[in-house]
Amino acid sequence: MCLGNGQEALHQNVSDGEFFNKIDVTKGELERKLEKYKAEEVYAYIVQSVEYDGSKFLQAATGPNFEGGIITLCTCKHRMRASSRKVKEGWKSTWIAGFTGQRLFRDGRNYLFYLMRVGEAFPSQKALWDSLDTHTREVKNALHNPLGDLYQPKPSPEFKSEYEWGSYYEPCKDHDHRKDGIWKGDIDYKGLHPSLLLGEKDNSYLWFDKSRAPSYKGDGKQFRQKKFNSLEAFLRELR
Repeated sequence: MCLGNGQEALHQNVSDGEFFNKIDVTKGELERKLEKYKAEEVYAYIVQSVEYDGSKFLQAATGPNFEGGIITLCTCKHRMRASSRKVKEGWKSTWIAGFTGQRLFRDGRNYLFYLMRVGEAFPSQKALWDSLDTHTREVKNALHNPLGDLYQPKPSPEFKSEYEWGSYYEPCKDHDHRKDGIWKGDIDYKGLHPSLLLGEKDNSYLWFDKSRAPSYKGDGKQFRQKKFNSLEAFLRELR
């Protein structure tokens, strides 16, 4: 992980084996792996923070966070995650697809950067923190990681409420959301309580190689967010 020391670009990294056989899979491989899930719903959106260094995609922000071998979506797409219908019905078994923006290239396409099947959804940072093992907490902890998406709860009696930002430690000084107090909105977003999404390890995929990433063009117009009624329909739209 690059830690904002001013000498190298800040971006998320994965360690060897964390996403074994789930990085840069082709569209054909993806279709074979996901055949039994083809009736499940997909929410797709643009990950504006994805960059391209000429050889691979880089994630230069907190969300999604794939460090520690598990994907979490906690610090972006707040309104999507606060969808009243999905919060009520549950996000479990819904697929989340994150694409690159069209600004990266001139081919009019959005390239798939990550895809995950939601395993669990949590109502607050405290609930998510309590569910994770010690290693995963440490890797994603915004107190130490400038691109971490997990905020560490303070111990009692300092902890007052799971939706009160003062009950959590502030992120480190180089953190992506520290400026202007943006991180506080990750705790309580305008009075809404967006679900914090945790991907299934066996159904989480990442793409770094543009040449292998499935892509979407649709009608040629840029989209910010799009819902597909089925994974089958989603995969059919990819090239």
